[in-house]
Amino acid sequence: MPRADDECRPALIAQHPDLEHVDTPAWDFKGFSPEEALAVVTEWVETELIPRYGATRTVRRLDPVDHTSIDPVSELRMMRPDATIVVVNPTDSSDR
Repeated sequence: MPRADDECRPALIAQHPDLEHVDTPAWDFKGFSPEEALAVVTEWVETELIPRYGATRTVRRLDPVDHTSIDPVSELRMMRPDATIVVVNPTDSSDR
């Protein structure tokens, strides 16, 4: 996500300058279930962001020269060389 932010933010702000100062709260979700964390974020979006900025925005596709395409598993290995990574390749339904 940090790389996506670095790549996309300038183009997004160029299209929608009013979004430049949107700051995500520094939440601490330790001890939260995924559902509880989602509820907190959803409430923030619905009560803070949508009333101020609207529910949707049209965003132009990022120019390919502004994006570095990296295989997700390779990128994870670069970010976390110490992590155990399990790759699951789903089979075609005809193989069953």
